[in-house]
Amino acid sequence: MWNLANEIANRHRKSSRTGEIHIFSGLLFCQDCGSSIAQAKKAFICQRYRAFGKSENGCSSHRIPYKVLYASVLASVQEVTEEARRDRDGLIEKLSGMGQKKQQAALASAKNDKARTEKRLAEIGELIRKAFEKNALGGLPDDLYNSLIDGYTRERPELTARLESVTKQIADLMQETDNATRFVELAEQCADITELDRDLLHRLIDRIEIGESYKENGIRYQQITIYFRFVGKI
Repeated sequence: MWNLANEIANRHRKSSRTGEIHIFSGLLFCQDCGSSIAQAKKAFICQRYRAFGKSENGCSSHRIPYKVLYASVLASVQEVTEEARRDRDGLIEKLSGMGQKKQQAALASAKNDKARTEKRLAEIGELIRKAFEKNALGGLPDDLYNSLIDGYTRERPELTARLESVTKQIADLMQETDNATRFVELAEQCADITELDRDLLHRLIDRIEIGESYKENGIRYQQITIYFRFVGKI
């Protein structure tokens, strides 16, 4: 929590012309060019568009009214925090993927692979020791000894690399569950919210990407992608 508080405090806090820091400051980015989204009157627009317009180095406006953004983010936050309160374990499983049989099978397979690899590495170490003793005592000819040692020494680096890979795979699979648990714990603390503030947004959300709006059959659409802490898009 201390690290989280410091990260939030150090985030970009650009204020408006009135000197007020808006609650979304440091969170908004253009979905197409990656530039930050800046406040402009009662809306937000892409910084690159503001600087270069629609020129070769520019972008489209990605304009989104404050009220639309606020209402959309509030609805998303309310939905996920309510689900965290209603079905904590179910949300953790859904976010981590560990509730799916495929993910569980992958973890079990990785653990078995790790155990087999560790066992074989231990066996090779013992075989090398025994071969050395037999050769030293004259019970194993030099040519056969050299052939065995050569095979073992070629196999060992391959096994070591495999062990590192499968260990990382296990850690990654377990990390998914840890991250999901951490996010759900944060979400539980924010249940029953009726409005947004800067502290709440920065505790729950890493970034928000704004797409360019378009019209279809007279209706305006615009994609807002929210990346929540620890778990990304939900």
